[in-house]
Amino acid sequence: MDSVTEQTFPVRVLQAKRPVLIQFWAPWCGPCIRITPVIEELAAERAGVLDVVKINVDEQPGLADRHTVSSIPAFVVYTDGAPRRHGRAPRPNPSWNDTSAPFSAEPARASRIPPSRNASCPPRALLPKLPSGTP
Repeated sequence: MDSVTEQTFPVRVLQAKRPVLIQFWAPWCGPCIRITPVIEELAAERAGVLDVVKINVDEQPGLADRHTVSSIPAFVVYTDGAPRRHGRAPRPNPSWNDTSAPFSAEPARASRIPPSRNASCPPRALLPKLPSGTP
């Protein structure tokens, strides 16, 4: 999966010829890391029909803010240059027949991802700031 930045977003997402699934993630987010193989499988299964990209919320906070990402992993589908759907977790054992909606707004219940892995992480910017010297 390609990473998207503020600079590449217009070409990779807004001007894309196919629907684009964006995964918002961070390298410190356990659920993001665990879901990535499922998203990579989706990308391979739907190659040529659906583009799949990722955005690191720590490196691209403007894109995360613009998409009102309050916890990760989060997903947005763009079609014809506009956001069409958004959600948090992939559908259980997806067939990916509907390329515009490869996830649901509800957490997965009976999927390839065990329930303990369906938690999401708040972006670091949303975590409370601790006083200096706090362990």
